[in-house]
Amino acid sequence: MVVFCSTTAAVDYYVQLLGCLTAHGQPALGHAALFCLHGSLPQAQRTSAFAQFKMAPRGVLVTTDVAARGLHFPALDMVR
Repeated sequence: MVVFCSTTAAVDYYVQLLGCLTAHGQPALGHAALFCLHGSLPQAQRTSAFAQFKMAPRGVLVTTDVAARGLHFPALDMVR
């Protein structure tokens, strides 16, 4: 899943929130890995986050529109 946010601050907020949420003592995202991507991150960190997201069997990428420009998401099931 890719979740687009309007600002870098919103991305940071939702990544922190989603990382803390639990349901019945279990992580709310289940076994999905959580990734953060925005233009304020160093290029190496952005590249790493995208590569890890692409390799993850289940993942949630919270990002700004930086990810809408020329990135290819193989086998993407959901965009919000």
